[in-house]
Amino acid sequence: EVKYTNTKIAATMNQSVKDVRETKLRLSKLVREVDRCIALLNE
Repeated sequence: EVKYTNTKIAATMNQSVKDVRETKLRLSKLVREVDRCIALLNE
């Protein structure tokens, strides 16, 4: 049971790390889009 619990925790942590990376990538993309929009408004 301990082995199963540790495996489950490891899988959850791995998924969390993946989610954090994906969220950072999405946020970076949104920031770039906003920067482009601001640049267009300043023209």
